[in-house]
Amino acid sequence: MQGLTAGYPGNGLAGGLLRDSLQERMALIFEQCTMEGEAHEALHEYLLPLIGIFRELPDDPKRSQLDSITAHLSRFDEQFR
Repeated sequence: MQGLTAGYPGNGLAGGLLRDSLQERMALIFEQCTMEGEAHEALHEYLLPLIGIFRELPDDPKRSQLDSITAHLSRFDEQFR
């Protein structure tokens, strides 16, 4: 997901394709999730705000919107590694 936002718009994902690609990757994460317990809950609490951000992403997002996604994703390592 970081690569998709960092590479936009040069990656050709304009016109809503970026939003759709991000949502597809998020769905895949939830689909393949096998975690349980506190770690599972913590991961879901971390990921759920991204779903709202992705849904509200316009077809032609501003850099500030992409920076918001990138900042959230960058906190993954701080929280889970």
